[in-house]
Amino acid sequence: MGETASAAASTIDDHLLLKNFFAEVSEAKRDNEVARILSCFKLNPFEYLKLPFESSPDDVKKQYRKLSLMVYPDKCKHPQAKKAFGVPAKAQQLLLDQKKGNELRVTLVLEIDELH
Repeated sequence: MGETASAAASTIDDHLLLKNFFAEVSEAKRDNEVARILSCFKLNPFEYLKLPFESSPDDVKKQYRKLSLMVYPDKCKHPQAKKAFGVPAKAQQLLLDQKKGNELRVTLVLEIDELH
């Protein structure tokens, strides 16, 4: 009976260690995402959302949701999480506005073509 209790305690300890490890990794990912968002080129909403230019409105919505959950200030302890949280929302709003989004795509594609 003592061996079973010892094995169960060891399993619980391993589970807690693993849970803590993943929490730390998750927090590091959140911090990295905040830093990435805040370092993006300010005029490129595709970069904020990590999307290609040909992304559909559904792609934009899905990616916005994913990123906003990652940098949500109540979940992310990074000191600038609140600032980073608003950025993907603005990028999504711009890209979902059909007229502005299309103008932006054309402008960015032309600028990239000029660089090559």
